[in-house]
Amino acid sequence: MLKIDTELCIGCGLCEQNCAFAAIEVVDGVARVNEKCTLCGTCVDVCEVSALALEKGSRRRPADLDAYAGVWVYAEYRHGALAPVALELLGARS
Repeated sequence: MLKIDTELCIGCGLCEQNCAFAAIEVVDGVARVNEKCTLCGTCVDVCEVSALALEKGSRRRPADLDAYAGVWVYAEYRHGALAPVALELLGARS
């Protein structure tokens, strides 16, 4: 589950701008999450005030990994580690 600390959130909109799933919106100066959230953690990584957090063990995993056969994922590797970039689908199942 994605937790939003409303006391820390400054409503800057970075989480909303960086969410690839349109799962976060800033309403009345505070971030809110909706049902589109996949728990990818991108919003947590970009939050400059640490107002967002994922509960331990809350990342979703698909039940059937065969559904992702033929899908390529691009990840940027910089300075000895994976860079926090968005995942891009480069190919699809034929």
